[in-house]
Amino acid sequence: MPPEPEPHIGGRAKTTPTDPPRLGRPPQYTPAEKILISLGTRLKALREEQKMTVTQVAKRTGAAPQTIIQLEEKGRAVRFPVMFDIAEALGHKLEFRISKSEE
Repeated sequence: MPPEPEPHIGGRAKTTPTDPPRLGRPPQYTPAEKILISLGTRLKALREEQKMTVTQVAKRTGAAPQTIIQLEEKGRAVRFPVMFDIAEALGHKLEFRISKSEE
């Protein structure tokens, strides 16, 4: 018998990029999750273009390799300073902008 899922308390259950689709539908991501997934994908592409390993980027930034992998592969949230340091280690600048939302 499979183990019962852990109960979810409050709010909606969080989906992650590694969650299997529910009932044959693609997973639903929040706008913030979509941004993190996109950022992780872009940083990984930059790292690979420069033929750098995760370990090399980790040494330049002081971040744990697992932190970089989590951002690149799963779009997991990491602290802003770490994201900025990763971009800088890859010779790029990370910028954010705030614009009025459309209602």
